[in-house]
Amino acid sequence: MSSLLVNLLTNPHHVLLIREKLPPAFQTAEDELKGNPAVGLLREQVILGMLIAFLGDSNVRIAESGVEADIDCYVDNQPLSIKTVTSSGGLRLKWTSNAVKAREFIQNYIPLSDLLVVRIVWGNSGSVRYIPLSSQQSTFQRLGERYLDYRPQTNTRGVNLSAEAEASLNRHPNSITLPMFWQRSETVVNPVDKWVRYWAESPAP
Repeated sequence: MSSLLVNLLTNPHHVLLIREKLPPAFQTAEDELKGNPAVGLLREQVILGMLIAFLGDSNVRIAESGVEADIDCYVDNQPLSIKTVTSSGGLRLKWTSNAVKAREFIQNYIPLSDLLVVRIVWGNSGSVRYIPLSSQQSTFQRLGERYLDYRPQTNTRGVNLSAEAEASLNRHPNSITLPMFWQRSETVVNPVDKWVRYWAESPAP
């Protein structure tokens, strides 16, 4: 269990900043990639930037891309997976449209890292939730095959954490939950503007 992440989500100063700055940052990400599945990667970058800014780059190490599957970073040397979910959608643990690969994942699955789950519900209440690895391990052992949810006939494009498992993890005494109200800003951000500023800051000839 990471004391740094627990402190982050319970420190009044950081809580205020997260509630104030996270919704606009995610709104900007969605405006830049309207309807593009890659928006999830952009949201993860927002969270990684937040962790480094609040916890310090000496305490947060970004995982090597493509080397450590489903681990986004290490916080105080503990692996962390970042998940962002919209509305009441399922928490995807494995993205694949290949039924064979999905079943291989299910057969070999064990929890391997802490989870930081951001549930986004625009115009309503969501959360930022830290779920330690120990909580996942005990819940996985208790639920067994009910821990995962895979329904190839409905083309879910992957393997989800089951609703039962997620509810159990959310109630776990070691899970830390920061309630969030996801309010959209009326300000429209032009995604080209940041690149205008980028080039405008170039040295004069």
